[in-house]
Amino acid sequence: MLYLRMNDRWAGSEQVSDLTEPWLQTLQTVLQARHHLGEGWSLSARLPVGWLEFDSDVGQGAQRISGFGDLSLGGTYDFAGLWGLAGHLPRITFGGELVLPTGTQQSLGVLSSTSMPTVVSLGTGSFGLAAQLSATWLLSQRFGLRVPVRVQAPLTYATNNVRRGMGLTYALQALLLPASGWVVSLGVSGRWRQQAEHDGAGAVLNSGGHLAAVQVVLAAPLSDAWSLQASGRVPVWRKLGGVQLSEGFSATLAVSWRLGATQTDPATADPATADPAKPRADKPPAGTPEPDAELPATAAPAG
Repeated sequence: MLYLRMNDRWAGSEQVSDLTEPWLQTLQTVLQARHHLGEGWSLSARLPVGWLEFDSDVGQGAQRISGFGDLSLGGTYDFAGLWGLAGHLPRITFGGELVLPTGTQQSLGVLSSTSMPTVVSLGTGSFGLAAQLSATWLLSQRFGLRVPVRVQAPLTYATNNVRRGMGLTYALQALLLPASGWVVSLGVSGRWRQQAEHDGAGAVLNSGGHLAAVQVVLAAPLSDAWSLQASGRVPVWRKLGGVQLSEGFSATLAVSWRLGATQTDPATADPATADPAKPRADKPPAGTPEPDAELPATAAPAG
């Protein structure tokens, strides 16, 4: 479950102060299932669902939308299935996804020759493709590093005739494994996106940009099959296109259930409990953070 609050306006890398105080907040959860086929292969499905509230502070009051985000169907290959459970090798996974336009979108205002309508959404509302690569190195039994990278490219225009730009998310995370099943992660994550485009009006000036944040994650086992993850993120640097609302902070809480997995499976093996005399997979316990999920899109009126 994700809570995200945007209450500051930024122009490039400078915060904007004026008489209006627009804000946006959202609460989302993700329904996700993954099936391991064996030999390093797995299939997954992910569907966000949530609620979003936006107030432009121009006398219209807060407006709300709720519904589903974009449905993602994909597959992942874990290279441990190729080179086996070797403790000295990094764990590398590569996956691809097809993104389906089930996301809810709403436009506030009207299109004119001088401005774009404000757009709020849960997901992109368009067909797209995504690819992600993750590398994890366990430098010792209790310490490791992880670098996840994800690229997503919307292919079509949404129902409001806007197509979001290509996006890139990345992170560098230090992993501490204090006990079996426990993970503490501290790192830097970033998100870059091209400008959005309106079909007929061209580039959306107040869109796109680059944001970097510090992030802390704690993952803990509840039982052999259940685990809990909590995280917090605060931006430390921004360079945005035009004038945009920017993330103030975000927090997540997640519960995962592992059904039918074994500790000898390279896709689920836990190095914190592995026998050091035996080869093992370089993989932190369930709950280690994945690359940033797609966050709500906002495009303030361009002028």
